[in-house]
Amino acid sequence: MGCQTTTPTTFAPSTRYHQQWNTHQVSSRRQDKKSIKNNDLNHDHIQANQHAQNGQPAKTKTKTKTTKTIKTLIEGAAEHHPSLRAEHAAWLAQTHRANQALYTLPFPTLTYTFAPLPIETRLGAQKHSVAISQMLPWPGQNKLSHQVLTLAAEAREHTFDQTYLSLRFQITRAYWTLWANQQRQALVNQQITLIQSIIQTAQVSVSTGKQPASNLAQLSMKETRQVDKLAALQSSQDTLGKSLMLLSEGDLNNYNISDFEQVFRAQPPLSPPSITPRDVLAGEPPPHILALLTRQKSIEQKLARQKLDQRPSILLGAQWSQIENNTSLPAPEAGRDAIMLKVGFTLPVWQKQLRAKADEIEAQTLENQYKIEQARLDWEQELHTTYDAILDTSRHLELLENTLMPQAKSSFELTLGDYTSAQTSVASLLNAMDDLLSIQLEVVDTKMKLANLLAYWEFITATPHTTGGAQ
Repeated sequence: MGCQTTTPTTFAPSTRYHQQWNTHQVSSRRQDKKSIKNNDLNHDHIQANQHAQNGQPAKTKTKTKTTKTIKTLIEGAAEHHPSLRAEHAAWLAQTHRANQALYTLPFPTLTYTFAPLPIETRLGAQKHSVAISQMLPWPGQNKLSHQVLTLAAEAREHTFDQTYLSLRFQITRAYWTLWANQQRQALVNQQITLIQSIIQTAQVSVSTGKQPASNLAQLSMKETRQVDKLAALQSSQDTLGKSLMLLSEGDLNNYNISDFEQVFRAQPPLSPPSITPRDVLAGEPPPHILALLTRQKSIEQKLARQKLDQRPSILLGAQWSQIENNTSLPAPEAGRDAIMLKVGFTLPVWQKQLRAKADEIEAQTLENQYKIEQARLDWEQELHTTYDAILDTSRHLELLENTLMPQAKSSFELTLGDYTSAQTSVASLLNAMDDLLSIQLEVVDTKMKLANLLAYWEFITATPHTTGGAQ
């Protein structure tokens, strides 16, 4: 009559969305325990899934502090994040409903009847009767119900994959935001060191009367402002680290900012994608559109199932009745129990209600079709917008690094030389320092923007994760 829907047994999304998940797949929760223990990661996934099915919190092992990379952060989130667990549970529940629908029949009924005024029959008065009956659906109804729920489970699988891709993007964006914060700290700290060295030189010049004391005051005020900026960046770094930890592991028990050393040494990806929007549109759509397409098939099968509801159902049953003694009948015939086998057909009377239900499903078909069209339009627009933004950001980064940065460094060095030889004011020196720092910070922000755009491109194209950067 049909095949059962495959029940998901791990939290691993489809391997096409994450290359690393090939090692996380297991065929069944019932496989040999020794083979499971040979792979601790698979074993942890299975245990977490079993606890989730039993409504218990997942048991986690005591973790040692390890350096965080974008790969380990994403894998931690895939195992612990509640939104992904919720979608997995919904997918699991839908597959169970689909598997049950193939062999499910209406509940059999057992009826007891007592007649206060006995019913006179040819054999005698009938007072007590017990009947059991089973309704059988029209052939094909159960199969269509199974197909409807199987497609619904497939749509849930696509929703699960979409949730994973969204979570992966959130972690990647938080990762490069934390990286950018640390890079800003390094640049501001570098300028503070430079200002302090200039202040030392200025103190000698002020003491000998070569410079006015106002120059020293301006430099000191600049140092104070940069120290304050550095303190603000350090404070936000802790907040960003905790947010990233919560996204990945769901708690802060093992949080330590020193675990993010690898983040600070990473280099963000800067290469534009190798595929264009035209290439993406020619391939398979992302999971959220696949979910809508699968739901469309499910609604079509539901409509076919609804049309079969207008067909008769088959009724099978048996009835036992107790017949009281009838003195007018011969002794062998008097007081016998009557057993009757029944075969019948039932027809729905309220055809208007069935037609209204069919009209409702047809309207759902149109609604979902329009949602698919809108989702495709939005997706295509996002593809072109994101791709153009990546190209423009790459162009701007190249301008910053190859043209503006060398110019700002050269301008600062010339101004510093003029200041040292008392040929320019301290205000000009501070302006040159600000210009250089501004360009340096813009380079960091542009790299972060490009890394996040590339991560978003992977999200909307549902491609394997590659924006981890060079570690």
